[in-house]
Amino acid sequence: MLYHYIKIAFRNLLKYKLQSFICIVGLAIGFTSFALSSLWIRYELTYDTFRKDADRIYYVRVESETDDQGLSSVTPYPLARYLKETFPEIEESCNTSAWKTDFLYNEKKYESFDMVMDSAAEHMFEIELISGSRDFMIPKSNKIAITDKLAKEVFGTKDPLGEKLKIWSDDMEICAIVKSQDQHSNFPFGILKPSRQTEEWNVAYCQTFIKVRPETDMRAFKKKLYEHKVKKDRDSLNHFVLTSITAMRYDHPEEEPTIKFEHILLFALAGGLVILCALFNYLTLFVNRIRIRSKEIGLRKVCGSSDGNLFVLFASEYLLTLSISLLAGIALIEVILPVFQELNIDFVIQGHDHIYEVMGPINNTTKTIVPGSVTNVELVSPDSNKNPKGQQGGTFNVKDGTLYFVNGTCGRKRYYPYTQDEMEAGFDKHKVEGYWDLFTGKYGQPGAPAFSEISVSSSEIEVKTYTSDANAQATLFDTFKIVKNGNTGIEENKQSAKLYPTYAKDKINTTESDIIRVNAIDLTGKIYPLPFDNQHIDVSNLTDGIYVVQIFTNEKTRSERIVKTSR
Repeated sequence: MLYHYIKIAFRNLLKYKLQSFICIVGLAIGFTSFALSSLWIRYELTYDTFRKDADRIYYVRVESETDDQGLSSVTPYPLARYLKETFPEIEESCNTSAWKTDFLYNEKKYESFDMVMDSAAEHMFEIELISGSRDFMIPKSNKIAITDKLAKEVFGTKDPLGEKLKIWSDDMEICAIVKSQDQHSNFPFGILKPSRQTEEWNVAYCQTFIKVRPETDMRAFKKKLYEHKVKKDRDSLNHFVLTSITAMRYDHPEEEPTIKFEHILLFALAGGLVILCALFNYLTLFVNRIRIRSKEIGLRKVCGSSDGNLFVLFASEYLLTLSISLLAGIALIEVILPVFQELNIDFVIQGHDHIYEVMGPINNTTKTIVPGSVTNVELVSPDSNKNPKGQQGGTFNVKDGTLYFVNGTCGRKRYYPYTQDEMEAGFDKHKVEGYWDLFTGKYGQPGAPAFSEISVSSSEIEVKTYTSDANAQATLFDTFKIVKNGNTGIEENKQSAKLYPTYAKDKINTTESDIIRVNAIDLTGKIYPLPFDNQHIDVSNLTDGIYVVQIFTNEKTRSERIVKTSR
């Protein structure tokens, strides 16, 4: 009997092809969107969950009106010990600092993530020593530890113990190899460095973590800690806020993420709504189909079918549609998931649907092409209508500067290229010297409608621009590819280096590279240029007070708040 019902259900799906197709596709897209967003949400919620007692480890921050997130990311070094001694609910406490950093070995530049370490942090973060000594935990020493993964990347089969890495301007000797940890972490460290351990309460440069005892009433403890005030000499701290180590990714993150966690939740909600809409749509069509089949239903009743038999028949059709939609959704997920997991989007094309020129990469400060950034340019005969510069193609290295795409429209408009004189004459509008020289390929359309085909894969993005004639015959006008250098997967939460210490007397440090200039802005808006040497910034000439420090590089401008103190 069940076989008979399924066979009838298949026949009806084929009989009502358009209805069935709309319902199955809608449900499959809904299932896919909801499943992918659920995977994404799970990815965000599982940072550092591999750590032992991760649910009992908390990040301690202090409310601050001068920080973008409303919470200061750094605290004084003595705070960790003070909290453990003051609150019986705290089982362990430690200080650390974790930043993305660059280092040199044999004049070759590498990127990694360093983490300040002492014995308390070693125990809380479960650092496992493979070989060497623990001298990297001696305060202010020049010894460091690296992970076995970083050792293999930099040294291959060579023993790294005793080798030196240049981190900023310091030569640091490798004294130990530690076991690398899961990189799905807020602390994907490759280098462990010694702490500075200053007992001054007026200098905040550490990230403080605590582990609470089991069975602690966290709601009551958070309230107790928030209302507690630390008074040391002329310095005081209050309004402490705890963030679970597994929630640092989305609960007032130190770095604003490219895609906010709330947007991922909205993506999941949209997928759920698509499923509901598709279900309601199918129910409407299904009820209408039952009405159309009223003669069939009457005939079945005459032949002895009961209401229960008819219910099973229609239920089998409904469940068959859902099953096919679910299988189609699973197949769609299998196709999309590799790209969803692997594709690191480095740029977004925004505008109308065709691109007819590439500009750059352009240094955002000097407004000139980054030297050596464009290679393999093909020289062709200049054409006043299609290609006045006489060059096309090229490979673009966008490590420095910004690559711009000039967008047009697919409407039946005509875009004739400008000459160099015409482009330079527009200085009053664009205010850019040498505007002609910024264009690195051919540009303009030969007076015909155009459209683009944009192909995206896990390794490259290809743009093909076509022109079409009055008979809708397409001709390839130009094509270029952006190829990803390596497969980095979903980007981990690498905390970009902020200025530290945020309470400074003479100098502050940063891991920003290629700095062009540095300014400090006081509360009245007055600007003070600051001298700098590599990644060390001199603030000794500033008077005591709160400043916003601006760091200018070729790629961006970075602003952070500091407190200048003479104590």
